[in-house]
Amino acid sequence: MSMEIYVVCHDEDVGTTYYSDGSISFRQEDESRIIVGSDSDFIYYKDGSHSFIGERTPDELMADFEYYARHGYFDDPEVVEQKYPSVTLNSTTCFNNYTPKTELDKMVGDLIINPLDDNYGMPSYDEVKPYHKLLNNNPVLTGLFDWQIENTRTYCPELALAFSVASMASLISGRWSYKGTLTSNLYIAVLAPTSVGKTQTMDLFSKILQDSGDENRIGADNFKSEGGMSKEVAENAAKTFMLDELGFLIARIMSPKASQTDTQIQRAILKMFTAFNSGYSPEAKSANSDNNKNNSVIKNACPSIFGVSTPDVFWSAFSSREAGTGFLNRMVVIEAKTIGKRKEPKNSPMPINVGEFVSSIYMRFNTVESGRLFISNDCKTLIDGVNVDKLFQSVTKIEEDLILSDDKYGCVYARLAELTKRVAIVFQVTSNINSTHIEYDNAQAAYDFVRFCLDYSYSSAVNSIKDSNIERLQGEVIKAINEIKSDKSGNAQNYDGVTGKWIRERMLKRKSSINNDKESDAA
Repeated sequence: MSMEIYVVCHDEDVGTTYYSDGSISFRQEDESRIIVGSDSDFIYYKDGSHSFIGERTPDELMADFEYYARHGYFDDPEVVEQKYPSVTLNSTTCFNNYTPKTELDKMVGDLIINPLDDNYGMPSYDEVKPYHKLLNNNPVLTGLFDWQIENTRTYCPELALAFSVASMASLISGRWSYKGTLTSNLYIAVLAPTSVGKTQTMDLFSKILQDSGDENRIGADNFKSEGGMSKEVAENAAKTFMLDELGFLIARIMSPKASQTDTQIQRAILKMFTAFNSGYSPEAKSANSDNNKNNSVIKNACPSIFGVSTPDVFWSAFSSREAGTGFLNRMVVIEAKTIGKRKEPKNSPMPINVGEFVSSIYMRFNTVESGRLFISNDCKTLIDGVNVDKLFQSVTKIEEDLILSDDKYGCVYARLAELTKRVAIVFQVTSNINSTHIEYDNAQAAYDFVRFCLDYSYSSAVNSIKDSNIERLQGEVIKAINEIKSDKSGNAQNYDGVTGKWIRERMLKRKSSINNDKESDAA
């Protein structure tokens, strides 16, 4: 008994025919039966014959197939009933038949029939609109935001947001200042799960610095010593360090058991953040070492950090003691709350307006003499525009109130005003490279952006920083319960089932470490 199936479509270029049951056939030796074309009515063969397709659409043919598949007609390939046959094919008149054996084969067949849209996985305008607003609808910054989204495998708006500000802050750092006292260097931490496009994002970051002639601003991807970091910043005061697994670095240098080398790295990171106006003195090797004589002050030090980590690793690196050391309030922390579908990067070029801005930086600050590139140390000063001084004074008052509102974690806001000024430089220069003043709307947008980040840092510090394993476990349980409460479905069974099991597993997993904590406290 021959098997009767529907022809859904045919690709003459590769000589492949696709059938309604998901199977695929290839050209056979009998060239007289090679399909050379098709239209809405017929399939045409090389020998001049044709088969009538009829009035049925591919969707209707597919619906028929799904009906019979549900009733098991295709379980035995020799017993197939066809209610509305359009084309009858058998081993004599067609091709060597191949029926897909795996789920992957079936998925490929589905995509052949219903290919993905070119913009699959890309967000809609309404989805990106709030993030464009956080960037003050600045054409350069929103262009960078969109470029990052197009060229990574996952839509992660928070990562794109951080990239947009961090890349321009690095490019502008040391070239514009606010009243000569501080510049735009930032320490930005992006907290996100793995495989959201962090590597591709860092590649885009590097491309910007390369196109601006600033390859020497790209620093090492890890800190091995204070001396190594100081040497790099001495080579270029605006060095940018792109650090994968930032959380592990912080855990290492903030640990109570940190080595002297790690303690010195911590000192360097803290001091260099504010060293643009005062300079940075590298750590002396020993009290009377000859190296001391050579430890000259690094002028205008203004390095940037763009680091990524997972939320758990990052926050577990801190205790309440470390939260007050000044490390956390120097960080602009952004957590990825939105993770979109996996997609293919578009490999699109840098947006024209971004390219023009980067080229302007290159032309303004770099010169070539005798085949060598020379970088200008010129730094342009921005002053307050109309009422901007009043805005910054108001932000300082807000900062003070927030610090006093929480003795333990209010310190997260200790640099709210300073960070606002740094980001305001970025917003202003990218909106008008010839600026001499910081305009009010850019200062306001900078405050909104920094407050968005610090509010997250404060909330996470309160809920995630724990001083013992017992506190950490309690925090995880509370977090899980709160997530269940916020579940819009209101399905209480989630807690008794899935989450309850999860909590029990976590408790068993940490039982030994909790007991160790108790023994240490007793000792």
